[in-house]
Amino acid sequence: MPTSQETAHAHYVRNLEEHVLAGALSQAQMDELLSQKALFDAARADIRANHEHKVVGYCNGEMYVGDTVHLLLAQTKAAHPGKLTYFENIGYKFNDDF
Repeated sequence: MPTSQETAHAHYVRNLEEHVLAGALSQAQMDELLSQKALFDAARADIRANHEHKVVGYCNGEMYVGDTVHLLLAQTKAAHPGKLTYFENIGYKFNDDF
């Protein structure tokens, strides 16, 4: 039985694949988001321990932390224009039933 983390990851990948098939996202963009997510996942325990109630993301291999999604994306856009950012809200309870 897959863990909730594995189920969420599989759902995320399927969602990205649907966007590629629809032409809303390129394969290269999908690959970039997945590589940024892999960095996030590798640091997940540290992120949860140190950034509660923040928005944490990875863009171009670098971690960014903001109080809101808008502030986080403003940081990543300024640092890496045109690059996509993988991010999550930390410490908030969401329904993760897929």
